[in-house]
Amino acid sequence: MAANGPQHLTAGQAVADDSDTVFAPQVGKVNTFLADKYIIKTAASDAHNNVANEDVGRLLAKIVG
Repeated sequence: MAANGPQHLTAGQAVADDSDTVFAPQVGKVNTFLADKYIIKTAASDAHNNVANEDVGRLLAKIVG
């Protein structure tokens, strides 16, 4: 959802996951996660497209199941 995150939600609809290593998304909520530490510029990819790394994979695995 980019830098602005989810918008126009009522109180309690969104929950932040501010942890560094434990990804714990909550079912039934809009989960926010600041990925600035994980989606970064490397020699092989710019920061916008660097989503093929172990940390992003772990986050996706928690989300889908």
